[in-house]
This record gives sequence, structure tokens and C-alpha cells, in this order.
Amino acid sequence: MPKRIGALVAGAWLTLTILACMTEAPDDECDVGSEGCACTSGDGCDPGLQCVMDVCREPCDGGSCARDAGTRRDSGRPSSGTCTGTVDACWQGCISSGTSTAACRAACDLGDAYGCYALCVDNGDDTGTCRSVCGASGAIAELGCAETCIARGVATATCKGLCGLTSDCGEVGCAGVCLRQGDDVVSCKNVCGFTTERGREACHAVCGERGEAPATCSALCG
Repeated sequence: MPKRIGALVAGAWLTLTILACMTEAPDDECDVGSEGCACTSGDGCDPGLQCVMDVCREPCDGGSCARDAGTRRDSGRPSSGTCTGTVDACWQGCISSGTSTAACRAACDLGDAYGCYALCVDNGDDTGTCRSVCGASGAIAELGCAETCIARGVATATCKGLCGLTSDCGEVGCAGVCLRQGDDVVSCKNVCGFTTERGREACHAVCGERGEAPATCSALCG
């Protein structure tokens, strides 16, 4: 998995286009962020895709797809200007060298845990293992944990139980899991809650991707 998880991130809130290009295509035939097309300016991709060498691709099951990518990771979730994780130099070194998550955890400061979860994704660790090794609570840790669910195809309710959901960034991550899993808006809201402003915006993003009318989205998401 690339060192940049598509973060889904800087700039205006919420721009979502879902898997439009199924193979690599010329720039004039691609929607930015779609499979086989260029990543966004924040290295983001559509839900379920990863930014690999500036192109959005299906994530790897394990190991590294592109160990020369940068340190900022964006994932298949609705984007937010502040729900952004940065992998510091120590964790980036482990990603570049293919170090196991447990070994890197013993060598690096945990910080907000985002680097640990980023390494988990790169190493192909399952979400339960990641949570056990990386631990930590807080908005960015919940976001990073949700990204392991997106990468591993974990069900939304299961992911909530594993990662916790107490923050706005956690709700953004939860919305990304809903998108990856193909959950309908009602099911997604029932699991993710969407009680925060960013959570409600993420809910609207899911609703829009499901083709619901704006009035319906307003009624469902607030």
C-alpha cells in the first residue's frame, strides 16, 4: 500500500467522485481521483483507491506498492481540511524499509498514532492487529484506524467497534468505510452517528454518492 493513502484533504470540504475510470486512460478521459487517473492535488483518490506514483489504483493486500511516495497519506474517505494525518520521519523510515509494525512501534514515538496506522496499511496488517499495536485514542487515531478498515474491507459496524467513534474525524473515517462497503445512507448514519459538523458533511457526501435527492440528504443528515 502506498505511503500516501489518497487524504483525502487540503482545500475545500468534500469533493467526491467514485470509481469512474476502470483502467488507465488519457488525461482528457479521466476524472481526477478515479481508478487509473491522476490523484487530486492532495494525493487523494476515490473511496477504496490509493494514490500510487500520482495515479489512483486498487490498494495492495500487503507489502508496498510504492515505497518512494511522500509522507502525507490520504484515504478513501470524504475529505476535510483538518482530518489529515502526517507520517513522521521515523514511521516513514519503517514504511520505506518494510519494517514490521510491532518492531517500528518499539522504535518510534507513537504521537497521534497516524504513522502507526499508515504502516499497518502498508504492511497489510488486519485492523484488529493494528488497533492492538497502535492503540491510542483521539480524532486522528480513529481516522487512521478507519483507514485500515477501508483497506481491509472491514464492515462498518465492526470497524466502529474496533476503532472507536468519538470524534469528527472518526465520523469522516466511518463515512469512508460506508462508501467502501456500499452501505446505504440510513445504515451508514445509524452506525456512524454523524453528530458533528464534519460528520454531517460526510453524511451528505455518502448521500450524494448514493444518488439521493438533496432534500432527502438534508432530512437524513441534517
